[in-house]
Amino acid sequence: MEEEYWKRFLKTGDIKDYLYYKGMAICRQVMENYAQGACRHVCPDGTGGQPKLSNQE
Repeated sequence: MEEEYWKRFLKTGDIKDYLYYKGMAICRQVMENYAQGACRHVCPDGTGGQPKLSNQE
């Protein structure tokens, strides 16, 4: 899908198409990092940055 956005940008030269492409690339990187467990390394408490609910200990 990412390649489709790049091809569309090359065809149109429209900044909107480029931004869609970059958004897809960033999304892919975030998902890869999450799948590799990077969120556990960023947050020492192991929550992955998720807030704890008040009833959770």
